[in-house]
Amino acid sequence: METRHVTLVADLAAARTLGSQRVRPTGDDMRRATEGIVTHLPATGLGLDATFAQLVGVVAPGIVGATGPRYFGFVTGGVTPAAQLADFVVAAVDANVQVHLPLDSVATRVEAAALEMAASLSGLDTAVFAARTVTTGATASNVLGLACARDAATAKVLRLDRGLDSNSRHFCAADDGLFGACRVVVLHAHAHASIAKAASLVGIGRKNCFNLAESPASVDFDLVKLDSLMAKLAAEKTAVILVASCGEVNTGNFTADLPALRALCNKYGNAWLHVDAAFGAFAPNSGNLNSADSLTIDAHKWLNVPYDCGLFYTRSLELLQQVCSPSFDLSSTGPAYLSSSSSDGIPSPLTVGIENSRRFRALPLYASLICLGREGYEDIFARNIAFANRIAKWIHDSPHYDLLNHAGDNINGATYKPIANIVLFGSRTATDDVGNSQLVSKINDTGLMYVTGTKWAGRPCIRLAVSNWQTGKNKGNATDIHDPDFDIVINVLIQVL
Repeated sequence: METRHVTLVADLAAARTLGSQRVRPTGDDMRRATEGIVTHLPATGLGLDATFAQLVGVVAPGIVGATGPRYFGFVTGGVTPAAQLADFVVAAVDANVQVHLPLDSVATRVEAAALEMAASLSGLDTAVFAARTVTTGATASNVLGLACARDAATAKVLRLDRGLDSNSRHFCAADDGLFGACRVVVLHAHAHASIAKAASLVGIGRKNCFNLAESPASVDFDLVKLDSLMAKLAAEKTAVILVASCGEVNTGNFTADLPALRALCNKYGNAWLHVDAAFGAFAPNSGNLNSADSLTIDAHKWLNVPYDCGLFYTRSLELLQQVCSPSFDLSSTGPAYLSSSSSDGIPSPLTVGIENSRRFRALPLYASLICLGREGYEDIFARNIAFANRIAKWIHDSPHYDLLNHAGDNINGATYKPIANIVLFGSRTATDDVGNSQLVSKINDTGLMYVTGTKWAGRPCIRLAVSNWQTGKNKGNATDIHDPDFDIVINVLIQVL
């Protein structure tokens, strides 16, 4: 690639982060992009210049991206300048980060450092959560979490049931398969849909996932009922996986009292506690994440690194490698060409993750963490939360909208209750699916902001997720209390009515 192309790509990246940039493509942009996509393999290649023109002039204008301060869709952060720069380096070096080869590459050392720093930022005890890996996102991390939970919980139940001591060969679902073992259930409180997908992929089954939320608008368990049910399941020799949410995807709410859930798991001995903290791990009120057995975090959300980058943490490296071993025989280390002779404590990524082949997605995370540091990230979190609460308070006070975070606690007329970084709201008149969908379209058609529709506690509503590193930063000079992005959002919400 020529230098001029690199410069043009850098210009495009910079332009898409401007606050004045339209968040959503115009109708003309979409039409030109749709009609201009090359749909058949050319007999003769277009060449680099024409291909570049296709990418920048046709495809890119037709893509809605999360790079600006008023993109509020899918709880997706943007890309910090350091992460963006590192992603260019990733493409330039094109490393397949699968085997720890300390004499040939520092890639796995960089990944290990990024995982350590991210854990520290979220308050995790890095000595306890010694098994960790970089994944494609929360779904892959949840698959790993439920796979580890499946093996650990079934082994506990069968060891109790069959009287096997710690030295006896215990059951391993990753090796033996689930058939003929014991039943495994997932108990959750409005968990993310990727938990259902994970249950399907690891052989537990969606029908063995049960929502035990104490109310239709809660992510908390009724601990008394949960205790009773877990006692019953323990007596039935059923393995249990408890899934708690640290930042529920619609409301941003947190499952309360993780230590109490930990105590229940310890009490009955047949259970595992998995915490889905895809974006909530970095919130000030994230709770005691160290209570978990395994933990899901997304870096491409609040850490603002490029898609795709998720993180997974669990306590036992042996268990994680048992699940992910690239071998037909667990006594083997896998194919000889994938072996590492290092003894420095860094496992080969292929032995602790789903993929054998993986890009160097940890480098943008590493770059952004060392560039911003703890103070820089805590500033992003604080600004995002403050911005979300300004929007939420305005909606709460509006006669035209209902603020739906915390259910009835924030319905108009009640005292405003602060939220995290997601604003869940609906129109007082457009309360059905059609009306809500039309309102979402009207908001997004302005091109000035982007939101997504959802449904919570049976009600169609709108989710405005504040996760971008720029949001809340644009406040003019030190004496100016007005944030232009806040003003734009409020004007749009008024205009669409």
